Amino acid sequence: MLWTEMSLMLKALVFCAVFAGLLIPLIADTLPDPLTTDLMSDQMFMKATWRMRIEDAEEEGAVTRVITTGAQFVFDAEADTINATQRIGRERPALRVKLAYGTLRDLRIRQQDTGAVILMSAAGFRCKVNCDSLLMLRTAAPALIRCEPQFAARDGFHVRENRLWVDAHGVAAAFPITNANLAPDQDDAANRPVYRLAADGELWVLAGPARPYPWLESLELQPLWTGSWESPEQAVPSDEKIGSYVGHGNLLWLQSEKMLWKSWHKAFVPRLPDELQRVLDTAHGLDMRVIVYASPFYFTAGLADGHTRTGENLDRYLEAVADLLERFPDIDGIYFDGIYPDSVRNTYACCRATRELIGPDRVLMMHCTDNAPYSKRGDWCYNPAADTWANCILRGEGQGFRAGPTWLRFVISGYQISNTIGFVCNNAGYYAPTREQVEMVLRANCRLPYMTLDTDGEIGPKPINKRLQEPGFVTKAKHVRSLLMWYRPRLEDPGYRDWFEDINERAAFDPSADTGK
Repeated sequence: MLWTEMSLMLKALVFCAVFAGLLIPLIADTLPDPLTTDLMSDQMFMKATWRMRIEDAEEEGAVTRVITTGAQFVFDAEADTINATQRIGRERPALRVKLAYGTLRDLRIRQQDTGAVILMSAAGFRCKVNCDSLLMLRTAAPALIRCEPQFAARDGFHVRENRLWVDAHGVAAAFPITNANLAPDQDDAANRPVYRLAADGELWVLAGPARPYPWLESLELQPLWTGSWESPEQAVPSDEKIGSYVGHGNLLWLQSEKMLWKSWHKAFVPRLPDELQRVLDTAHGLDMRVIVYASPFYFTAGLADGHTRTGENLDRYLEAVADLLERFPDIDGIYFDGIYPDSVRNTYACCRATRELIGPDRVLMMHCTDNAPYSKRGDWCYNPAADTWANCILRGEGQGFRAGPTWLRFVISGYQISNTIGFVCNNAGYYAPTREQVEMVLRANCRLPYMTLDTDGEIGPKPINKRLQEPGFVTKAKHVRSLLMWYRPRLEDPGYRDWFEDINERAAFDPSADTGK
């Protein structure tokens, strides 16, 4: 009897050891650590996902071609150039990268998979083409790299040494990541910047958009904000309230932060787990999806401060999201409340790693008004290769519609840029947009979220700060009326898409020039 028990225990230990050995690499595949793993290695982001992939990669003499969903990259070893051609929206040259003589000599494909291709030259110059049309470049020795956009871009979308070239039909960009700076005495640095890279310097460039615009999703997806800062019980809407939301939205967006989670910036553990599950069950029964607040920016596990601007605890954040989804697999997605405004690298890593973690079917909604690279001066720049991993972007907090139609089109709307659906964060006294503001939003192909009834059963926001108590602050009831009267009818008009695309195809694009259909 004793021997039988010992034998069973031994078998159990062996099984646990084998299972653990199998589980550890599975977890490693599911939860890559972008902080300690080189993003340019074959250990990160090599598999295709989320509507983008490597279509083809071939070598032919001195020329190597890599084709992604959104772009074609041609590496010419004899000319030491990389030419990126846009494939979506308009097929056209997008960006030319000029390198020093001999940089691309004997360039060869070293690794490739559905999500990335890695190339290396005899001089040790390393390239990684990602399926989102982001090209990562790394030097083995000091080098100069010139970037030349191949289309006439809109002005004003640059922050420090980061360059974003965008028009109504496509995008190109350049981001110095490490050991890279603009070379001095650049007379035309905005349009033809030359970057000086030290040994192991890293520069990212891109052409796009990376994937087709999801027209059907953009017309049907309607985020519906709900939240409370009063109590945990009010942070989760009742079944009656969820039922009242039917017809106004189909993506229930739980904002409540500290009232939703026990420690909202340390872990995503609900204060009322049974109530959260009830909300999920009720919403799903009404054909609504549910996304929950999980902010990388305010996630401070392992940190001393109340937020992180650079994402130095990204690994801890991904572990917390994985834990949440393991405990509540019915959650339909994640809402970012800010990412990492001072780190282009970690913002990209967070967006792509989170998408791989939540999978292709869940919703990733990202609020990133103060996006990387951030400027205190009010300059604007952002990385479309990071944005494209989200279903929708929320931008413009505290700004509403004051920045004008051009800003709406090229900063909030992702159309032919990231091709992520752009929502206006209309919380700056603009809960009830005017008819003219609704038209301005739709002319830029942006969208508007719904704001729900407040937790006390009355229409309108509770005065959670002085700004909300100011005279003239409009109520959420007026907001709902605005959207029902002017927004949804225009968006649901079968001719809306053709109308907007006709505007967008005009060579001299000016969204403010059109006042209606």
